[in-house]
Order: sequence, then C-alpha cells, then structure tokens
Amino acid sequence: MFHFPSGIFPGFSRPVTLSLFFLSASVLMADCSTVAFAQTKADGCSSAQSGMQIGVSVTVICLTPGPLKLSQEQLEELKEGLIRSGQVARAEQAGVSQSWIFRLAEQLQPGENFDLDQAKKTIEVGIAVAVKIRREGKEITGDALLDEVRRRIAENTKKGNFKDATAAAEQGFAEWEKAEAAERAKEAQRRAASTRQGVALLEAAFQTDLLRFDAEAAAGRVEKIVALEHDGDHKAQFEALRKKQDRFYVEGRDKGINFQLQVAIAIARREVAMATGADERGAALNDLGAALSTLGERESGTARLEEAVKAYRAALEEYKRERVPHQWAMAQNNLDRANALLEQRRKQETNKPSRK
Repeated sequence: MFHFPSGIFPGFSRPVTLSLFFLSASVLMADCSTVAFAQTKADGCSSAQSGMQIGVSVTVICLTPGPLKLSQEQLEELKEGLIRSGQVARAEQAGVSQSWIFRLAEQLQPGENFDLDQAKKTIEVGIAVAVKIRREGKEITGDALLDEVRRRIAENTKKGNFKDATAAAEQGFAEWEKAEAAERAKEAQRRAASTRQGVALLEAAFQTDLLRFDAEAAAGRVEKIVALEHDGDHKAQFEALRKKQDRFYVEGRDKGINFQLQVAIAIARREVAMATGADERGAALNDLGAALSTLGERESGTARLEEAVKAYRAALEEYKRERVPHQWAMAQNNLDRANALLEQRRKQETNKPSRK
C-alpha cells in the first residue's frame, strides 16, 4: 500500500492511497513482453483506471475523487449553527425532527470549501422539500399510483432513507411508463380502426361521385382520403395524391375515357394548391399540364390546350434548368408538344368552313 501526499497527482488536492497486490513477485523480473496481472485498488477514489504498462509494472491513476462529506468537526459546527439560528425549532414545528435534520446534514458534500452559512441555507431548502413531501404523502388525489408512490416516498423520507425514497419514485415512474405505453398502443389501434372506417365511408361516397360523373366532387373526396390516411404528413399526402391522379390519368389516356381525364385534371388542381416548394409545385403543374393536354387534344376548341401551355410554362418557372436539368427538359418537351398541338388546333379552327 502506498500513500501519496496532496498534490502529487495533477488535479487532486488531497492525498490518494493506492494498494497494489501482485500475483507473483517473479513478474517483476519478466521480459517486457510479459503481461503483468495485478489487482488494483485506489482508496478514496470513486473510480480508478489502469494506466500505461511500463515494463511489467502497472501505474494506477485515480480519475475521480469520491464525494467529500463533512468532517466530524464541521458537522458539529453545523448542528450548533442550525440550533442557534432557530432552524431546528421551526422545522420541528413543521413536523421535522431534530434527528432527521442532523441526518440530512450528514449527507452534505461541500467539498473542501466548507461554508457554514451556505450549509445552513442548503439544509433549509432540504427541510422545505421534506415538508412538501410529507404533505403530499398524506394527500388523496384519486390517482392510485400517484398516491401510493407519494406515500412510500414520504415514509422513506421520514426515516431518512433518501435512496429508498428515490427508488420508490423511479419505480412509480417505471410503472407509469409501462401503463402509458399500453394505453398508447390501445389508442393507436383504435385510431387505426377509426381511420379505416373513415376511409371506407369516403370510398363509398367517392363511388357515388363517379356514378354522377362529378369530377370535382370525386377529386375532393380523393383529397380527403389521402389526408385521413396520412394525417399530419404533408409529403406522404402529396405523394399519395399524385399516385391517385396518375391512376386516373393513365386510365383516361390509355383507355380513351375522357371522364377519367376530367377527374385527373381536378385532382391535379388540388395537387397545385397543396404543393409546397419548387419541386412539388413543378411536379403538380406538370401533372396538370399532361392531363389538360391529353384531354384538349381530343376535344374541340383551344381552351384545354391553352391552359396546358400555361401549366407547363409555370412548371418551367419551378424547374430551373441549372438546378434540375432532367425535370426542366421533360417540362420543356411537354410544353413544345402542347404548343404544337395548340398551333395545329388554331389553324384547324381558322380553316373550318363557316356555316351560313
């Protein structure tokens, strides 16, 4: 066992005692490559760590000094100060005994800078906390778990078993966490079932919109469905709305069903309204332009094609060439095609023979 005086280890201003127990004295004579096994102990330290191996010896450094409690002399000085200041008398009137106060004083860890006034103030805070704990321990809130935990905390605090009081509080919180997790799981299940029910009802209404050939009502119903299915998630809602729009667009384009394209146009308008940021606005406007252009190519007149051209031009304002060249090229090609269709349609309208 080695006792090192104060200051020998940097950062530690009090003596450190180290005990080294080597398994075999012959280790000291071993070759440098031989590993020395040793049990290390640093008295007065809350933790210790083996340092570098030098030859076959082991250097032990105390990393963290243990808590410095009051010396007996300091403790007596504090007790006398508490009595003289009247703190003990006032605490006893509040139901806190002198012995409890002195036990609390023994828990103080002022380090090396003991200050009587600070110690007294700290004890006063502790007394106030104890009074509050005892009062709460007697209250009946109607919450069985809370009342029982507070009762156990108050009981242990009164006995001076502060660690047990903390353990009671932590155990109570652990029980609450478990119960809360179970309740949240139940609520999640209830919410999921309710969402499925709501979506099913909206889907039923959506089918009636299709039977009435009401594209706007159908699109509004689709928007509500994706909002319900992806509550609070804007990105998921936007992507889901685009997928549903694309389904109607592809069906209308490939199967030649104009009503499906009308629904696709109505949904795309809602995409534009929902979109945030250049990428979403560009995608929504491109979707709108595609549906308008396809339907406009089939219908007479120029209104759909003119609106398609406007949508593509707006998309190009969002899809900057230097930022997203691929999307820009796609929108530009779509615009060129829509312009060509519009020019062709205008010529047809101009050359159409007038009726007398």
